[in-house]
Amino acid sequence: MSYVISWVGTKDGQGLTTTMLSVAFEIAHSHSVLVVDADMSGTSTAIDHLHLHPHGRGMNNLVGMSKITQDTLLRQVIQTRHPRVHLVPGLMAICGTGIADFIGQLERGGALTDLPYDFVLFDMGAAWSHALLESPRTAAQAVGRISARVFVLMHDSPARIARSIQVLQAAQPPRAEIVLVETRNGALSQQVRDVLGARLPSIALAARVRWEPKRAVAAENAGVPISRVGEEVVRAAQIVDRARAVLHATRRLTTGEAGAAG
Repeated sequence: MSYVISWVGTKDGQGLTTTMLSVAFEIAHSHSVLVVDADMSGTSTAIDHLHLHPHGRGMNNLVGMSKITQDTLLRQVIQTRHPRVHLVPGLMAICGTGIADFIGQLERGGALTDLPYDFVLFDMGAAWSHALLESPRTAAQAVGRISARVFVLMHDSPARIARSIQVLQAAQPPRAEIVLVETRNGALSQQVRDVLGARLPSIALAARVRWEPKRAVAAENAGVPISRVGEEVVRAAQIVDRARAVLHATRRLTTGEAGAAG
């Protein structure tokens, strides 16, 4: 069983895909990773960031199905420049379904059962602020059902923080943890963290990332993940360490079943 991590933003344009890809490539130092670009906005940002061509594969081939099987999902995979990172490209030129509907497709087809990857990282985009969203709470529960962990990326702009708090209070997401993108220092930085703790007491702060816009632009121009960000998040949130026990138990169970069958 793969260790599934979902990434969710509260608003477009906050660096969600950039951060998630950097984390994926950091994890790939020691584990295989499948990135699924499930941002339903139709912008297909992951392949653009990595300067890849979808070759006719991706979410455009999946959104209209009643169910998504494992084989169907794997047929949409392309190789990135890292041998242990594969990608299901996102939607291009069309706006997708609500995220709860998409997750229902995955569940009905058993798509996430026994995938040949240690980690599966979903880029859910602004899943709880999507144009077709009827219930943020329903969408958040759906994301929680398939995820071992749910990282919510938040930018430390006061205006954006206020909007993000509103979104999260409406969604009440299970399993959620905050990854805070910081551009401010000193007292203001501490004030942002204090506000999050007071207004969102049930959602832990998993990691803080220092954000440098020029480095993010340079990475996108070069078609590579932004440096340092993935390392900071993986270390602070203990992503690999917390997944290790689950992955070890899964491998032990699989080996035992294979031995019993033999």
